[in-house]
Amino acid sequence: MNYKFIDYPRFIPLSKYDLALEKMVKKLEKRPEIKSIYQIGSISTPGISDIDLVAVFKNGKQCNFDPRSNITDDEKYLFVHKLFGISESDFRESHRFTIFHNYKCLSGEELIPSEHSENNAELTALRTQLALEYLLKFYFNAFVESTYGIIKLRTLFLHVRALNYDLEFLQAPNSLLKESVDTLIEFRKNWFNKSITIQTILKVRSTLFYHLDLFLQNTLSRVRFYTLDNPPIHLSKNMVLGNGIKLACFHKGIVLPHFSTFINRRYFNLNHRLNSFEFSVPITIATQNSFHMQRFDYLHQLAKSQQTNFPHFMALNPGLGAA
Repeated sequence: MNYKFIDYPRFIPLSKYDLALEKMVKKLEKRPEIKSIYQIGSISTPGISDIDLVAVFKNGKQCNFDPRSNITDDEKYLFVHKLFGISESDFRESHRFTIFHNYKCLSGEELIPSEHSENNAELTALRTQLALEYLLKFYFNAFVESTYGIIKLRTLFLHVRALNYDLEFLQAPNSLLKESVDTLIEFRKNWFNKSITIQTILKVRSTLFYHLDLFLQNTLSRVRFYTLDNPPIHLSKNMVLGNGIKLACFHKGIVLPHFSTFINRRYFNLNHRLNSFEFSVPITIATQNSFHMQRFDYLHQLAKSQQTNFPHFMALNPGLGAA
């Protein structure tokens, strides 16, 4: 297939990240319903990295304010998705059900204790489940892009960095899979400094996808993947997850031909209207009162709270979204 790349990174100096971050924090600080503001992670690769912010709201408060309204094109590039929004009580409980790390309090009260006890059994279960959710999400999206023949380059660079954590959680051996991930991370680091051809990236991505398929097939044959509901589970408007004896992907629809002058995000999204995907994996339904059921209940409540109370923000919900 003849692949087209879109969403090319464009260099943004670190100083512009700092200005955009300062401007957004000042905007949020004017909202009396916000208790604290956190940044997740750091800016490791200016021009590719995005900014992840969490607004922690006082309990019982609502907010109809959209912090991404009236921001510049550069700022939209840096704040590539909505800010996370969560109540204080839910935020204090989030450490048990998420593995976001490297929080930095930018404004307001520090709500993360310097030390907290961890249940090793729960932590192992959480890491295994989240690693599978992240890897499957990456795999499904890569399959969709390959079907359309359109690859979003910055999105690839943004997501590949986290794969090493997932492979570590699942105790993946050193292999061509990890080698491919590390190579793409190096491409990300050096994108603005070295000449890296699209064909080279495509070759490494193909190797990664092939070996990720093998790794997931093997892992899902011996490790349980949990969901809250019985399949089918709607992951998005055109993506459904079902139960199967092994990992499998199915596609129905018509893929638009490549007219080079029109290939962009809108063209990519237009394909969504004309195509549907069904994925299957071996699924285990979480049992009542289990840790996984408690997590799914928490995530369900979190999403409901966000939609009701903070509609212009995003729920602090990592993973596949199959809950």
